[in-house]
Amino acid sequence: MLLSYYFFTIMKSATGSKSLFTLPFLLMLIVACSSCSSSTSTPPGNNNTGATRPKVGSTFTDSSYTKDNSLSNVAASGTTVTYTLVDTNATKSTMMGGVYEFTSPMDTIWQHYETNGDLSVYAPFAAGGYYVGSEWITFPVSSQSSSNIPTLKGYVLDSVTVNGTMAGEGSGTQQIGMQSSLSVQKAQMNISAVSALAGTVPGTVSVSYAPSIGFVTHETITTTGMVLGTNISGGSDKFLISYNLK
Repeated sequence: MLLSYYFFTIMKSATGSKSLFTLPFLLMLIVACSSCSSSTSTPPGNNNTGATRPKVGSTFTDSSYTKDNSLSNVAASGTTVTYTLVDTNATKSTMMGGVYEFTSPMDTIWQHYETNGDLSVYAPFAAGGYYVGSEWITFPVSSQSSSNIPTLKGYVLDSVTVNGTMAGEGSGTQQIGMQSSLSVQKAQMNISAVSALAGTVPGTVSVSYAPSIGFVTHETITTTGMVLGTNISGGSDKFLISYNLK
C-alpha cells in the first residue's frame, strides 16, 4: 500500500483523459522533518516504540478503488494485490541498510521504521507517466508532528516543482477484512505540483498505519481542480483486507 503503497497519482479525469501529472506516494508512500534527511535515519532494530517489525515471508493484501471526479463516492473497484516481505536489511538510495522491501507482481515498496515510531517510504514521482525523481518521505504517524516535505524539481514538458506539508491526524481503529480490528495512527500529506503550463495541481494523501503489524492499513488519495480545461478531480482508496505475519 502507500505505498503501490506509495504511488500518488494526480489522476486521470472521469472521461479517461490523462492529466500532465502523475505523482506516485508510497506508500509511498509516504517527512516529519526532524528526520527529513533520510541519510540521518537510524535503521530499525534500535527503536524504542515496541511496534511490530514483520519478518521475511509476511504477506499483506490490499484492495484498491477509484473515486469519480465528484469525489462523492467510490466509482469502480480496482485490483487486489498481495505484497510479500522479502528483505529487512535492504539498501535504497541514501538509506544504507535497514530498509524493509515488500514485493508484488505489480510493484515494490521500500519502507523504513523510524526510532520514534514514524514510518518512512521511498516515493517515486512522475509527471504524465514520465519519471521525475524519487525521495524518502516520512509520515509522522507516531510523533504527530508537522513539517514541510522535501522539494523535488524535474522536467516533463515543462519544469515541474513538487512541494507540500506533512502533519499527524490523530488515531483510531480499523477493521481488516474478516480479521480483527486494529488500532491505527494517522497522518496526511498536502502536496502541490506546479508548472507554468499546467499551473498548480493540488492533492492530499492520507494514511492509517497499524503499529501492531508494521504496515499501512488505509491510503486515500484526493486530487482537485482543472488542468488545460480537463477536470482532474478524483483519487483512490486502498484498504488492507488481510495479512499474515511470520
